[in-house]
Amino acid sequence: MPTGRGIGLILAAVVVFILVNVTRVGWLLLFDSVLWGVIVVSAVMPWLAMGRLNIRRRVIGWNGDESLPGPEEGEPVKFGFDLRNESWLPLVFANVDYMIGGDLPAEAHRRMFVAWLGSGGTAASTPSAIYPTRGLHELDRVEVQTSVPFGLFRRKKRFEDSDEVLVMPKLYPVEPIQVSGLQAQSESIVQKTRSGGQVVGSRMYLPGDPWRQIHWRNTARVGQPQLKEFESDSQRTFTICFDAGADPQSASSEDNKFEDAIRIAASIGVAACRTGALARILAGPLDIVTGDFRELLDGLARLRRHGMSTVADHIETAGSDATLAIVSENDTRARDAMRGRAAVHGGGSMIMMKGYDSPDGDDSIVDQPVDDAGIRVVPCMMGEVAQTLAEL
Repeated sequence: MPTGRGIGLILAAVVVFILVNVTRVGWLLLFDSVLWGVIVVSAVMPWLAMGRLNIRRRVIGWNGDESLPGPEEGEPVKFGFDLRNESWLPLVFANVDYMIGGDLPAEAHRRMFVAWLGSGGTAASTPSAIYPTRGLHELDRVEVQTSVPFGLFRRKKRFEDSDEVLVMPKLYPVEPIQVSGLQAQSESIVQKTRSGGQVVGSRMYLPGDPWRQIHWRNTARVGQPQLKEFESDSQRTFTICFDAGADPQSASSEDNKFEDAIRIAASIGVAACRTGALARILAGPLDIVTGDFRELLDGLARLRRHGMSTVADHIETAGSDATLAIVSENDTRARDAMRGRAAVHGGGSMIMMKGYDSPDGDDSIVDQPVDDAGIRVVPCMMGEVAQTLAEL
């Protein structure tokens, strides 16, 4: 397509052509021929200068722990961007615009200039970006354009294929001894007297599980198939529950509480997996039991609010597993569920999210006693997740 300069030159050539027909002046005819020659060459060259191209974007590394399946939120991520010329003609004077996301719109848009890229050659760039939020970020919109040789016509090629980068929730240091302490606090008192065939909870049904072991009551409560979990299956499993139900009217404080709960669950869950225990996450639609911290982080990174399950529902589902509930300061139903669980199985731990629902610092609800049933309560003020986990 013609640029503004190209449109101006075409209009000038048309005017000169009209003057040539009126005046019959020889040098005007020569000048007009030169103008049309420049226009024709400028129209053809961009099509010849841009042939078949191949685009590749990939994550090279990040500043944090590279044993994780992806970068954590808030840390610099280094990308590799490769442009390969697969045409038999060179790519000349091309601008490459691409998106890699980031914390600001200015950070998302990047540009690379290619003066000359021969057939089979590769132009590479290594930009960096910071993703402030966890989740799946799409890297789309790659455009290559050239306007050789005089900038009169521009050819643009857009690549619609998008790449993705999965950003993990931020992890805070949690020592193995802290996880062991939480497990000891939450361990079932009556577990030792039970036989291996005792039903102590339920988990999400997986393909291949026997239908005769469906836990129908929990299936009706949760809204999806739940399988009975026996005492022998639940040993060395550390369950973490928090609220991930859908709330169309949720405020920003609810979003902050949800994200902090994910960070707490990820930090403790990864530490539990590294001690050799199984970690179970119960949050909204997510019900995952794994000893692989990579699988656990992948599930938490992709988690979105969905469904109507509450923390209280998850606490009842957890059974006699060592259980940690992350609850809101005004969630009395979850607190009652923890009391009921402690009365049956003994012990339990809660992280109480304070300051999210009462910005004026009203702690009257939180001051209600909850440790009379042997429940350990750890307060977590808004913005102090690191301090809370350090004091476990």
